[in-house]
Amino acid sequence: QTPIVAGLRLYQWIAVLGLVAGAVLTAIPGVATTTSVHFGLPMVLAAVALGLLSLFLTGVDFPESNKRFSRLA
Repeated sequence: QTPIVAGLRLYQWIAVLGLVAGAVLTAIPGVATTTSVHFGLPMVLAAVALGLLSLFLTGVDFPESNKRFSRLA
């Protein structure tokens, strides 16, 4: 049901446009900064918590449930 234009599906064209836009934005010269990042315990804990949350959200599967999108396979 996805429209096909010039041999590629719509979402593939969106991916190509995203790639080109990223390349263009990366090529824009910027001003060099000298800021430093200090990794402390709160930053590490936040990274671990968000990593675990994303792990759960992308890997969750409830095979006994009949709700929509509950079974990923």
